[in-house]
Amino acid sequence: MKASAIVSSFVTFGIFLLLLTLTPASAAERVALQAGPDMRGAQGEAVISDSASDNKEVVITVQGLQPNEVYTVWLVNMKPEMAMAGLGAGDYAFTSDAYGNGRYTGTVSANELGKWQQIKIAHHPDRNPRNMGNIDSALEGNLK
Repeated sequence: MKASAIVSSFVTFGIFLLLLTLTPASAAERVALQAGPDMRGAQGEAVISDSASDNKEVVITVQGLQPNEVYTVWLVNMKPEMAMAGLGAGDYAFTSDAYGNGRYTGTVSANELGKWQQIKIAHHPDRNPRNMGNIDSALEGNLK
């Protein structure tokens, strides 16, 4: 092996180590979402990762929901008293596809996310994400 090839290999390895050192070591957190009492057979996952400016991006993928239906995503506390807030912006809603699959992405500050115990997904049978009077519990998962 020529000396120039050896030097080139060491330079490449050094750049790799430098980039590895400068890259944040935070790994994505995965939260399993289990079917609620009203949606047997559904399942999903929330992947929480760092985003810009101390925010967290939450990407939710789900399967086994009722097809072509409207769902909303909530951060929930059950104790000491029940409280909830929508995850992300807008009406916090997504519509499942013809196979019952869905995807939702929301951003929340790391501080705000740390205040909540669970992620819950609610089904809106009337397809109105603003109507909270007639919802079913579709999926839920515990935050750490």
